[in-house]
Amino acid sequence: MGMFELEQQLRAHFDEASLEHSVLEGSLSDRLMFIKFRDDVDFRALYEMEVILKKIVQRLALSHELGRSLLSISYQVSDPELETHDQVDLVEKLLSTVQDSLESDLWKDFPKTYENFAVRVLKVGNFAGSVAFSHISLEIEKKLGGLLYDYWRGKLRVDLDSPQLMLRVILTPSQVHVYQRLAVSARKILGQKNPKNRPYSNPSILDSFLLRAMINMAQIRSGDVLLDPFCGTGSTFIESVDLKVLSLGIELSRLVSWGALQNIQGMQLPAHLILSDARLMPLATNSLDAVVFDPPYGRGASTLGIPLANLLHQVLQQCERVLKPKRFLVMSLIDEVSLEDFFPKKSHLQLLRTFKWYVHRSMTRMIYVFTNDK
Repeated sequence: MGMFELEQQLRAHFDEASLEHSVLEGSLSDRLMFIKFRDDVDFRALYEMEVILKKIVQRLALSHELGRSLLSISYQVSDPELETHDQVDLVEKLLSTVQDSLESDLWKDFPKTYENFAVRVLKVGNFAGSVAFSHISLEIEKKLGGLLYDYWRGKLRVDLDSPQLMLRVILTPSQVHVYQRLAVSARKILGQKNPKNRPYSNPSILDSFLLRAMINMAQIRSGDVLLDPFCGTGSTFIESVDLKVLSLGIELSRLVSWGALQNIQGMQLPAHLILSDARLMPLATNSLDAVVFDPPYGRGASTLGIPLANLLHQVLQQCERVLKPKRFLVMSLIDEVSLEDFFPKKSHLQLLRTFKWYVHRSMTRMIYVFTNDK
């Protein structure tokens, strides 16, 4: 799901000609994705693409950070609890590879841009909880940091708290990757958001990480118009506020819409609230760039006596009408609700991808991504 979130944003911000210059590779087991550029990409185009990549990553919910790859080495092991001599071999192989790379221009220009640095190791894959890998993580950070400090002749001092240059070493069961961190995703900011800090909230709101990911999967771009036909207290408004989009929300309940209005005014959100029935949207045909919603199920949020299947059937028909051609609709449903129960038989909405999002023992959400193929 995180890989698809990134892919959708790449397609939203790059034209097809630019994407032809890159190759997207991912490894879900190692939680890594690589974007490789062809050799014929000139420096200016590469720089411009990197700037856009930074902006994309900073809005993501299911990725962690973006880095520029410096080097990689292969090291195949079968036992997570490495023997002592294997630990020594791995550290020495990494240091030797970095030492050899010092002869190139890979590292020499960092002192021109940065005043301090740090080396941090991250373990992913089967070895994430390994005691042995915890030991060699400290060993790598210490020895690699010392090697680079000597190479730069002290021009870059070590700063472990807030380094300007963060060098990451990723340990996996098969490879070691070293990269320079360029940008951090929105995960930390999203994790700090507390619904209790909103002027108005209720217990049925969607998880911030999931909602932001759904917005990103709808290929939202700056200046787009986004609709949530079941906006509730305005969570979609809140999660899209820093994406520079115009958010529209439809809500039928006067009480709930009052709560949404408190959030819009209290948090100064660039959004518009429509008190209306989503089955009869007062919106022009082909007027919206994206639709994202999580409907009420009659649990924490009421359907106001309307059978859920009837409600969703009619709302999807309206969404197809108001959504521009080739744009996206992203919908969340609990797994006990089936698409077959309500999806219109004659519809231009084409199912593109389906994902599962585990909430707790008694609830799993299904995330459906549609494109309007009209």
